[in-house]
Amino acid sequence: MGKNPAIPRLSHVGVGVTDMDRAIAFYEGALGFHRAAAVTGGQESANLVGLSGEVYFHSQFMELEGRLVELVRFEAPTTEQAPLKQFGQTGLTHLSMRVDDLDAALASVRACGGTVLEQSFTRVDLPGGIVGRIVFCTDPDGTRVELMEFPDAVRFDLPLPG
Repeated sequence: MGKNPAIPRLSHVGVGVTDMDRAIAFYEGALGFHRAAAVTGGQESANLVGLSGEVYFHSQFMELEGRLVELVRFEAPTTEQAPLKQFGQTGLTHLSMRVDDLDAALASVRACGGTVLEQSFTRVDLPGGIVGRIVFCTDPDGTRVELMEFPDAVRFDLPLPG
């Protein structure tokens, strides 16, 4: 029996932090994680994260035995200014799942009582003509879940291409 493209696979868990260096030191020293891909985002991510105005953040993926935690530190809006609990503040921001077929996965989300945050649809263009799609949805209780459709060659436990 083949893999169902609508069933997601865990990608990573995002955690908002107030001090990136301190957070990295904790995840490396206390928990044994090591640094993987680092990402900087800006205005192109405003819709994805549901923030208006200036948006700028740094994130550091941390890997342990194939499991990823994305540490996210917002510079704008700052942690103290961010209007949403899910982004720009400390603590868990979202669950992230990789999917082979984003449209099929979104149909499943809707069928199971979740909500697709249509305004968050984001196309990601990586070097080499690699294209990904990302969108947020919520479970029936409102917990944010990021669904990511990227080719299998795109891995966040390695440096990103380019």
